[in-house]
Amino acid sequence: MIQQDTTEYPLSRPLHWLFAVTMAYAVFSVFALNVDTADYREELLPILAGTSGAVVVLGLTWLLRRWIAVAAAAIVDGLQAIPLRTMLILAIALGVALRVAVVAIFPPIQTSDGATYFALASRLARGEPYASGGTRAFWPPGLPLALTPWIAALGEKWWIPTAHNLVLFVVTVLAAARFAARLGGESAAKISVVVLAAWPNLFIDAGMASKEAQALALMSVFLALYPDSRVDVRWRRSIGAGLVLGAATLTQPSLTLAFLALAAFEVCRCSNAKVVIIRTALVLLTVMATIAPWTVRNYAVLGAFVPITTSSGNVLYIGNNDLAWGGWVDFKRYGELDAALDVGKDEVAANQEGMRRAFAWMKENPGRVLVLMPRKHQLFLGDDSDSVFAALKRGLKIEGALYNAIKIGAIAFWMSISLLMLFCLTRILATRLEPPPALGMLPILLFFYLMGVHSFFESGSRHHIALATGLAALAGTWMSMTFRPPIAARSPSNREQLARP
Repeated sequence: MIQQDTTEYPLSRPLHWLFAVTMAYAVFSVFALNVDTADYREELLPILAGTSGAVVVLGLTWLLRRWIAVAAAAIVDGLQAIPLRTMLILAIALGVALRVAVVAIFPPIQTSDGATYFALASRLARGEPYASGGTRAFWPPGLPLALTPWIAALGEKWWIPTAHNLVLFVVTVLAAARFAARLGGESAAKISVVVLAAWPNLFIDAGMASKEAQALALMSVFLALYPDSRVDVRWRRSIGAGLVLGAATLTQPSLTLAFLALAAFEVCRCSNAKVVIIRTALVLLTVMATIAPWTVRNYAVLGAFVPITTSSGNVLYIGNNDLAWGGWVDFKRYGELDAALDVGKDEVAANQEGMRRAFAWMKENPGRVLVLMPRKHQLFLGDDSDSVFAALKRGLKIEGALYNAIKIGAIAFWMSISLLMLFCLTRILATRLEPPPALGMLPILLFFYLMGVHSFFESGSRHHIALATGLAALAGTWMSMTFRPPIAARSPSNREQLARP
């Protein structure tokens, strides 16, 4: 039986309260961002929309808290009778069915980043150099390297991204069940796998070549592997976690400094000083060893030290310039792309120039940098429909009522998860009956790490997808903690008692 560490460490409660505030801000951001996207130069209107929407939604949640608690207690109670293995099978079946249905109804068309990743994998499968649009290291290699064996064995079939994503989904669910069980027991695992299977933003792009789906699967395995001992290094598990984190970093380079979040986690749960130093160093060295072959390859073809990608300067400059608003900026549209920033001419020089201009702008405009941060946080927190846009609007040119309805449904699901975590966590923290498990600080700190990275770089909702398993596990754990009925209290009347604040 897995034992959860429920010791209340000094930094645990403040960190969990900060996360609760962040989830409340996510609700605000959903409403603010919809107005902000319509006219992102307007300052006051998004604030008014976000505040009004958050007040209404949070107010209704408070008024309906007893009904919500009764329903949640019934769900947790009902899950007790379903074996975890059965729930895993059901969740995988549901997730596969949803993904196959989406691909059947909306046949995927690879566009933008997805088309590039698939083309790069096809080039590698044909034995051609890794290059696109005059660049040889602009695109992170994780997804193309994973797709290459599929294409080499089966040819350039349109359904290969779908098959790859189905494998990634099964890996995600199995790893999520393991991590959630370590975090909050079997009830938490059951809730988390159903949440992941039914998460719209995770299944709507089932047919797309999506690095986010691969980053999610790898980070799920990383969470499942990461050692939970505070006194022993656990060498094999630490090395395994580092290898997986390295593969995730090759897929999503924003995870390059994630070891800082791991060190913070070990400190927050008061790990032995030797464990903090050795385990963090071991994971870091393993990550470096994993990406080293690609770094060596980059030096061989570019003649410069490029750990993973030459896109970092470009992305940082997109987030910090006179046209910056927090998200993507098409410099060509505004006539701002000059030869010095053209990665197709000299990607190494363009990367360095992008970095130089971004840092110079931030130094000259510290106030603008601070003003942009909340907007970037809104982009990170306030949406969860990137796959809807990529698969339907950009890929199939679907707009109008159908597109809007699906997009609203995806965002509503994200807001519901945010509200569930906020609702349960505040009850746990307010009652002080049982502290949240210490292991839960790991996905929280990784979440804050990515949110912090995208406080400076270009931001967007797709950047939180890699941690969906951590969020689902937290939601399942806190829900089962809050509404776990004792054996003698499983009648409806007793659930009413449990639901009272």
